[in-house]
Parts: sequence; C-alpha cells; structure tokens
Amino acid sequence: MRERDIRPPVTSSQHAQPSAEQAHKFFTHTALRGCVEIRELLGISYATGTPNVDCEEDARKCYFHGILKELTKAGMRHQEETFFFVENSKHAVQKQDPIDEHLFDMLFQERIDILRLHCRKMSEILIDLIGFGRSNVLKQYQHFLIVDEIDKKIRIQKNFSNYYVCNNQLIKVQIDSLKKRLLSAELKDMAAAPWYLEKGSYFRKASINQGLLAVLPSVESFQRLPLRDYDEAFGKMSSSLHPQALGDGSVADIKRLEMELTRLGILFMHVVFAGGKLLGVPPAGGVIEKVTKSLKGNKYPDELYNKIFVKPDIKVNDHVLVLGRFPAKVIAEKLGLSGKTFTIKFLSGGKEDEFVAYDLFPLASKGSF
Repeated sequence: MRERDIRPPVTSSQHAQPSAEQAHKFFTHTALRGCVEIRELLGISYATGTPNVDCEEDARKCYFHGILKELTKAGMRHQEETFFFVENSKHAVQKQDPIDEHLFDMLFQERIDILRLHCRKMSEILIDLIGFGRSNVLKQYQHFLIVDEIDKKIRIQKNFSNYYVCNNQLIKVQIDSLKKRLLSAELKDMAAAPWYLEKGSYFRKASINQGLLAVLPSVESFQRLPLRDYDEAFGKMSSSLHPQALGDGSVADIKRLEMELTRLGILFMHVVFAGGKLLGVPPAGGVIEKVTKSLKGNKYPDELYNKIFVKPDIKVNDHVLVLGRFPAKVIAEKLGLSGKTFTIKFLSGGKEDEFVAYDLFPLASKGSF
C-alpha cells in the first residue's frame, strides 16, 4: 500500500470547521500510516496469514499482524465517519417532523455505536501493548498467544456442553496440549505475573477489568486519561454494543459524533505510540516519531487529569460542594490507581460518605473560615 493511497483526502468545503476537519484527518492518517510504519519495522508481509500459536519463529510479528488489521479497519471507519461529519457540518439541521427527527437521531446513534466498537477494541489493544512493555521478549508474545488460544477453545468447549450436551474429546486434547506448552521449561517463567492471566491460574485468561488493573501502575502519565478506569475505558463503550431497555436518555447529534471521532483518534495516537515504543527506534520524520513527540510534549492531558481526578487544591478540613449541590467538609483522603477519593461529612445532617475527586468542587479552604 502506497502512502498516497492512505493519506486522508483534502476537501474544499468552506462550511466545515477547518481545525476540526484537519484534526480528524490527522487521526485517520495516524492509524493508517502508523500501520505501514510498524509493518515496515517488523518486516510483516500483508499476505501473512492469521496469527496462530505455531509461529514460534517470531510470535511478536504474528501478534502485531493481528492488531494492525484491527487498527487498519478502525482507521478506515474513522475516515468514513469523518467524511460524514464534514458533510453534515455544512448546514444547520432544520426542524423536521417527529418521525424524521427520530430517524435522524437513530442515524447518528448507529454511527456512534460503530465508533464505540472500535474504541473498545483499541482500548483492549492499548492495555496489551502497555503490558508487553514490561517484558518485551518474544517468549512473552508466544505465551500470550497460547493463553488466548486456550481461552477460545475453552469457550467452544463450554458452548458444546451447554447447547449440545457434547463432551468432545478432540478439543479437550487440544486444550491439554496447549496447557503442557505453557508448563514447558521454555515458557514457564513467562507466567510470573502477566497482566493477561487470571490471578492464581497459569492458563485462564484474565478479564479486561483485571488486565486494566494490572497495567495501570505501569502507564505513563499521559496515558492515564484514556485508561483512567473501567467504566470510562470500556463500560460506557460496551453499553453501545448491547440493547438498552431504557436507553441513556441522550440525543445523538453532530457534536456527539465528533466527540466519539476524537476519542477514537486519540486512541489511535496512543496505540501507535505504544506499538512504536515496543519496537525501539522509530523511523525519523514518520508518524510514530510525530505521535511520540506530541504525546510526550503535551502537558495538558496530565494537568487535566490532576485537575479532575486528583484535585490537589482540595485538602482535609476544606469545605466542598458535592455533586454541585450539597455542601460538606472533607475529613479524609486516599489515592487509588485512577485518582483520589475523599471522605466527606455533609454539613446538613452530618452523614459521612466517600466520593471520587471529580464529584467534588472546592468551596472554601480550612484557613478561610
């Protein structure tokens, strides 16, 4: 694939917001060109087959081949939705009859759901890339692929049992064979403390929540915002993948579509950065180098994180406003993986409760009253 084939085309629209349009084109370019650079660094052919557990010669190449497919698909979807966003930013939406308004809302919601699906995938990939940063050796990739394959086969085995009352011996033999490989002298040490294994097991794959908790202590400061907690990194996105009896009460519009485009674009930057970091020296002047400089040189995400999730300006004995409505006094604080929690006592009624930092707003410091 040539660079000109993946470079986001430039439109001449005078109505779309130039800065927003260019930012989204940069995000698309980051995903698609980043894939090309990583493939070139690793020498991965586009004709390479599906990653599998038998690629001992270079399990890292097999792993990257799989995730680069996901990054490419997400990049292409981002490009498609950017075109839609630009076209629909040209004119203000006119009032329509109720049915048309409803269908228009559903059109936006459907596109947002698709973007959230890719956000979910990118977040999972980012967790694994950060995890590999703790043990960037080929055996770790091999161990990861085997655990992943065992997990797939256990799911098939469970499906056979639940729906067909079938105790298939072939798949049992395959699972046992893969387990033996994990216990071999070559791979046994890789199970020391991987983020992708369920605690106490040498073969069961951890949940996404368990994996996130395992890697959070290893994230760099600018990586904390997109992965600050399970609900933000996965929960809200996953809700779009399942039917909701009551819905979330919100109306989908061009602004919400742009917000999801931005979220996915930022995840592209983090995935390309984390992938490039694993590979060592990036090509000079390429997307990996530009993204690395951009993320490491931008102090705003770190400042925003501290302002919202740590709130160093709130101290014990300060008066605060809880959830924007209830005055209270801070009586204790503690720091977790994703930010600070405050114990407060409501001024009306005197009841105590705990709230995360972003639910509190400073009213008055201890020395001001």
